[in-house]
Amino acid sequence: MGAGAGTLARVRRLRPKLARLLVLACALALPAACRATPAQSPVPSGPVGPGARTAAEIPEAVHTARRLIREHQRGAALAALGEDRPLSAAEPERSWLLIAVWGERNQGHRARQAAQALPNTPFGAAMRSLAAESPLEALGHVGPWLGERHPWVHLAATVAYAQYGDHEETLAAATRALDGAPPFVAFDAHFARARAHMEEGRLAEAEAEARNAAAANPRDARGPVLIAEMERRRGELGSSVRSLLRGMSMAPRSESFPRRIAELMRAEPEAMPWDEIEAAVSRADGMPWTEMQGPSPARFESAERIAVRALVHKHRGRVDEAIATYQLALSRDAVPVPLERELRELLAERGRYAEVIDLLMGVVPKRVQQDPRNLLRPAWARLGALRADAPGVGADPAKRLELARTFVQLGALPEAMAVLSSLDLPEAGQLRTRVEGHLAFEQAMQREIEAGYRVGHLKGDPPSIAQVLARVRVLANTHLHPGDRAQFANPTQGTTTVPVIGTWVDHHTRTRSPVVAHFRRYGKFLMMGKRTELPTEAIVLSLASLTEQQPVPTPGGTVRHDVAIGYDRTLRGYIDAQGGALGGACLADGIWLDADSTRHAENDLRRALRLDTGLVDRARRLTPLPPHPRDGVFSLTDPGGVAVRLLDRYAQRAGDAAWGSFGTLEAHEGSHALDIKRHLPIMRGLPNTVSLLARNGFSPRRVEMELERRAQLGAVLLAPDPDLALAEMILPLPVQEREPEVHDGGYRDGLARMVRHIYARRDLYPQIDRTRRIVNQLDRLSNEQIRQAARATLRRK
Repeated sequence: MGAGAGTLARVRRLRPKLARLLVLACALALPAACRATPAQSPVPSGPVGPGARTAAEIPEAVHTARRLIREHQRGAALAALGEDRPLSAAEPERSWLLIAVWGERNQGHRARQAAQALPNTPFGAAMRSLAAESPLEALGHVGPWLGERHPWVHLAATVAYAQYGDHEETLAAATRALDGAPPFVAFDAHFARARAHMEEGRLAEAEAEARNAAAANPRDARGPVLIAEMERRRGELGSSVRSLLRGMSMAPRSESFPRRIAELMRAEPEAMPWDEIEAAVSRADGMPWTEMQGPSPARFESAERIAVRALVHKHRGRVDEAIATYQLALSRDAVPVPLERELRELLAERGRYAEVIDLLMGVVPKRVQQDPRNLLRPAWARLGALRADAPGVGADPAKRLELARTFVQLGALPEAMAVLSSLDLPEAGQLRTRVEGHLAFEQAMQREIEAGYRVGHLKGDPPSIAQVLARVRVLANTHLHPGDRAQFANPTQGTTTVPVIGTWVDHHTRTRSPVVAHFRRYGKFLMMGKRTELPTEAIVLSLASLTEQQPVPTPGGTVRHDVAIGYDRTLRGYIDAQGGALGGACLADGIWLDADSTRHAENDLRRALRLDTGLVDRARRLTPLPPHPRDGVFSLTDPGGVAVRLLDRYAQRAGDAAWGSFGTLEAHEGSHALDIKRHLPIMRGLPNTVSLLARNGFSPRRVEMELERRAQLGAVLLAPDPDLALAEMILPLPVQEREPEVHDGGYRDGLARMVRHIYARRDLYPQIDRTRRIVNQLDRLSNEQIRQAARATLRRK
């Protein structure tokens, strides 16, 4: 779907779908001729032979449309492409991009109708393949032409193989597409090869192909993006930023470029080309003034670009300018995480403690802070009382010291350091020394963990968790206050190893791990472990809530589990390092939830609905599709805008409330707790485990998919906003890889079961038209009907 695709997924894709990258934000410069095989069509479809077009001859409207897509303006992109004109072999780039944008704006049926109207030529086959609902259908369209030298046909085959997840066939098809390819076809063929190599861990080959792609068409912003990703994975963050700056110059109002740049700025500030970054975000280069509606270019900047400028001010020590710029970015709906954290630090530096407290009180829902089971509830209550006193830099030193200690309890360490720096008390000096040591230790540990991730990217042999913990002990002795070093005398204490699965430290509320216990002394929650054949990973969050044996609602009744809720993540997991975003997990020793990840999702959802002009209106006008030729009314290959309609319904109902995504995450992970109780301890849960394995053919991947299916159906049943939870299941569609990511595959399977239940029960869901595709109509159900369908689906094995 459009700009909102994937923004609410509990775990964003580890690797973006290669096929979507090929079709999403690009125009392909196909030759203006389609040479027909005489036996199939004697009618030529264009006057020029293959390779006749050059990059300079690509219509400017196509370049404009591609920029608009990058800047989240698919409606404007469609207008630039002239969507009311028919597809034409004389305008191959426009035609290809038009089909791509239609598909992304929930108009796949329109794309298929337009492509079907083309004559039976290689060009027509390529367009029908691109618009097809499945890889097999796509290959069927281009199959008769694969023996011919038609770059566009082979590129369409490349897309189909990529959708299916066959990297070797993708590489082969892309190679064939390069034979006689014009620049845009060459770009996409090289791009496809680069992504396929990267997914197999062959970074050297991937980078060579990425640079070939960038050379084939220097105006395509995907080239710098891909090169930046290679450089990031090698740890060359300064070079990665320079590549992203080149991409940002091609789409000045893009939000994704500044976000990525800011992430790298935070990760390794000493490697950043600060002068180049400041110059890039301080000018309106490339902004088309004819499109502006006011006197100042600043009002047309993306909020994320303003946020980068704030980060530059912060790094340069321009505190007041940084504060004002952060506030401007947030007022423009920039993603609040981690901007608010950085703003809190600066406000604390200026002694504006009441504003700091106000921001900190908003990092998690009030109900979480005030939960009687929350061991940190007293700290939140104390923070509220201190807010009433509004202590400033001139306030009673005892009050300010109490504020600093409260900040430490809640893991707001930079804010605590700012308060402590204003105090001339022995106790303040001692606490400041300890906090300063912990922050230095945490940064050193981050560098150590990230180095292991880079080994993982290259498919190398990462160190064991025991080796990493031994190294962490050295870092502790180097950086921590002497009073804290004793915790690391035996860093492997409290670790558990399960053969085949991996090793992890103890995360219980009453942890046995001295390393975990150290982090909790500073208001932090550490998750650390190593799955077999993967690097040791660690995630560190500031703690907002910690409960022991909390009652957790699940579809099978209430179970008890330790629960940690955090914010301000400072160490990221391996999934995040690969481009994903892990928002939470249910482990054997507790559930952890990252509230920031849900604020990020909520912000992206609302902006996607607002920024992509006409997205909601077009989705509302779509009618349910006729049955699929093979799957009938049960087809899930074209959701037809239903996710957009569900998300819009949720947003309209929720208003300014910002915690719907958190409620869904909480319900999803809570549902996993039921499986933890069913299958652990191992001997007690062995019958359930054997049954689970047997019905999934003893396939670990299929088992994971079933667990994710059940957990998300549980979220639909139990979350405060079932339409939002259901939309999460629909967003990954169509899921067509031969080995889909387990969340995507599980959500698809859960939807398939829900659809069949809804079809079978006319008495319960009378508003559903059973002559049309069911999935397109799920927004016709009330929230209670959605819960009812999830409950019935969960009852089936």
